Amino acid sequence: MTDVINIPRIVSLLIVAMMMAACVTDRNDEPESDWQLEVGDRVPQFQIAMSNGDVVSTSDLAGKTSLIVLFNTGCPDCRVELPVLQQVYDFILTNNLDIPFLCIAREENEPDIASCWNTLGYTMPYSPQPDRAVFNLFAGSGIPRIYIVGSDLRLSAVFGPEACPDFASLLQALDL
Repeated sequence: MTDVINIPRIVSLLIVAMMMAACVTDRNDEPESDWQLEVGDRVPQFQIAMSNGDVVSTSDLAGKTSLIVLFNTGCPDCRVELPVLQQVYDFILTNNLDIPFLCIAREENEPDIASCWNTLGYTMPYSPQPDRAVFNLFAGSGIPRIYIVGSDLRLSAVFGPEACPDFASLLQALDL
């Protein structure tokens, strides 16, 4: 007896599997929104505590070029981008550049991030955020998100989950 292949069922299962594996969409009961900050927009007002003990607010970024990353360590796209960001962070430190570098978690607590950082050898300071409060100031859905902020507190470059930048692209966006 030959088995009959159920193509519509296979396609449906593949679509569900891809949706579950992707992190560019949010998986909760809240409706998603496609809105996001764009180049030229002003950075929203926020204040965060970083893993190194620093407390950073929007006003601390004034007068400097800054880099803001929104991530979650369980996101496959973030896991691809985080090593690139670590390279950029190392470059900034090695060259003694005064560029605030903020890795802000979306719905992730400190122990989970610390475990990932320890396992992968990351040294970037991060801000654990148990909710979406800070994330929602920047976008409605999708991670990772990378924002280059000009000294005037306006976004000069925005990278989203659809097109994550490489090391050279980030340095260029930072004018380095």
